[in-house]
Parts: sequence; structure tokens; C-alpha cells
Amino acid sequence: MNNLYIDQFNFGIQNQQLNWIAKQALGTLTNDYHVAMFSHVPLVGDANPIDPITNIEVLKSIIKAFLNKTSGTFTFNATDFNASVTVNYSSRTQSNFIGLFGGHRHKKYLYFSDQLGGYTSTVMDCAYVRVAENVGKVTDDTGCIPEFDTKNRTVNRLGFGRGNDLTYTY
Repeated sequence: MNNLYIDQFNFGIQNQQLNWIAKQALGTLTNDYHVAMFSHVPLVGDANPIDPITNIEVLKSIIKAFLNKTSGTFTFNATDFNASVTVNYSSRTQSNFIGLFGGHRHKKYLYFSDQLGGYTSTVMDCAYVRVAENVGKVTDDTGCIPEFDTKNRTVNRLGFGRGNDLTYTY
């Protein structure tokens, strides 16, 4: 048995996954479509090293190239997580990236486009560690539902329980 990756604090994105995102999910996307990415672990701002994901810089570079309609080759070398991804989004007429939505953190986070180079990362779970007085009440749980208004380029995060509502543009 390989005990290298036995818990949630040692993880990364494999080369095959990164290439699929770059070439299939984004590379074949119709120009006028709007895309939202969902991941258990959220992307965090460059100044926040908490929960680092191996190869996260490659994913951030793919997203930035998509947004900016540019091309490039992005590489990363790490044990079990070597990656090389080449993209060419220069012929796109539109690149509508709503943002990346994650959970995992059990706190409220929103990383705006100035922190991530042009796109937003939202933590959807909004949950805090259990509080004794909330056990058995609706406020013991939390959740969020995203709504996307592509015409007005708006995201509405609807929260219930301890979750809260949030609206922003992309």
C-alpha cells in the first residue's frame, strides 16, 4: 500500500487532469458560453499559502491564458505531479470565466480578481466548526447555492443555515 497520500493535506492536480481542463473543458468551449469550475479545494490568492495544491500555479496559468485569450506552455516538476500543458486560446473571440468554486476550508472566503489575476474564487461551504448551542438547529448546518446571471455577469451565492448571501460581478 502506498501511504504517500493518506490525508487531505497532501494533494495536487495531475498532468492528465490539467491537460483535460486546458484542451477539452476550456479548449473546445463555444465562444459565447460562460464557464464555472468547481473543486473540493478552492483556489486561494497568491498571498495566501494555506492549503497549497501541487500544480496550482499551472491551473492558474491556464485560467489566465483563457481569460486573456493568449497561448503558452506551463510546466511544473514535483514528485508524482510533473506537468506540462500547452494552450493556445488566441483565436477565441470571448472567454467568459465565471470563477472557481470550492469548499474544504469551512470558513467564508472570497478571492477577488485582483488577488487571482482576473477571476474570482469563492468558497461555497461557509461552514464553521460546530458550536454547541447550534446543534440540532438549522444554524448547525450551512450550505450555499450559486446562481449565475450571464447577461449581467453576476454571481449570487444564496446561503442557508449559517451560510450567507453574497452577490458580485465577474
